Amino acid sequence: MRKIQLFEPQTGERHAGSKAPGDVQTIAAEAGFEPFMMHRHVPRNRLWFPAMRFCRLLQRHRYRRDIPRDAVLFVQFPTSLVGGGFNRPMTELIRTVKAEKGHRIVSLIHDVECIRGKSNPLSQPMSQDLRFWSETADVLLVHNKTMADWFVRNGVPREKLVALDLFDYLVPGFAPARDGAFRRSVCVAGNLMPSKAGYLRELASIPDVDWDLYGPNFDSSPGDGRVHYHGVFPPEKLPTVLESGFGLVWDGESTETCAGGMGEYLRINTPHKLSLYLAAGLPVIVWEEAAVADFVQTYGIGISVQSLLDIPNALGRLSESDYSALKRNTLAVSEKLRSGFFTKTALAKALAILDNTAQRP
Repeated sequence: MRKIQLFEPQTGERHAGSKAPGDVQTIAAEAGFEPFMMHRHVPRNRLWFPAMRFCRLLQRHRYRRDIPRDAVLFVQFPTSLVGGGFNRPMTELIRTVKAEKGHRIVSLIHDVECIRGKSNPLSQPMSQDLRFWSETADVLLVHNKTMADWFVRNGVPREKLVALDLFDYLVPGFAPARDGAFRRSVCVAGNLMPSKAGYLRELASIPDVDWDLYGPNFDSSPGDGRVHYHGVFPPEKLPTVLESGFGLVWDGESTETCAGGMGEYLRINTPHKLSLYLAAGLPVIVWEEAAVADFVQTYGIGISVQSLLDIPNALGRLSESDYSALKRNTLAVSEKLRSGFFTKTALAKALAILDNTAQRP
């Protein structure tokens, strides 16, 4: 059985948005999925449409010629970092050639854009592109059990869903320090733009906690001396500079709860920044109503709070030995995700589902 992953080339610039699909591509290759590059051919203007159509014909011919019958194809969704929107050329190609050559498809869902930013994400229907992949894929790899429940409510059979649990985060040649004293400090990494992280404006009013901020679009309005902005780092470099304290998984306007569309999205997704903190060896602080709160509690890798205002008391109750236990658990998970464990495990489960399906009378 040939295992092949279809992907579009990266734009060349490595950034937080490309880190997760790039790591998955690497891990899938290590798991035996041969790379097969596809190009979207986004035209600059109407004069380029004839050339674009010709390129699509060539690509369709190459696909039919080079990919054998009955192969397992692995595709990441969204399928493109270029242009956005519904990638019709790839979907038309997949739809046609799957029927012709009997391919079975595994798709990993990175983001459910049709519900991200909505005030009540669990109630939103699927978009056109996500509906296509949900219907066409034989197995879907989704973030977690809560996201799997959302897909079931939208008509996807539960038996074709596999929960990833956590995104892997590759940092070649790096391992976090195994020691580290307990500090009342919290790291916030990611896109710091006000529409996504408006709560940052209120951090200075939270007592007895130092805040270390990393990422673009920070509104550097003055606060007190406890809020420290450290600038922007490449995603491969960032784990090496996060050295102490906790990593915060929080979105929205409010410090009191994860409010607004971006905050509500935490009820269903597994943020990639969670993997960033764990790769760095940092225990985490998460919203207690977030989908990842159960994972954090089960593995003993952090604490959950209803409000950021609860953090001073939560940290005040921790002893050095408590923090050491969280750190040990975090390092164990960190080793797994830096080696691609979660992606490889999910892919193995997907292949087992396909084998079982193929063996049914």
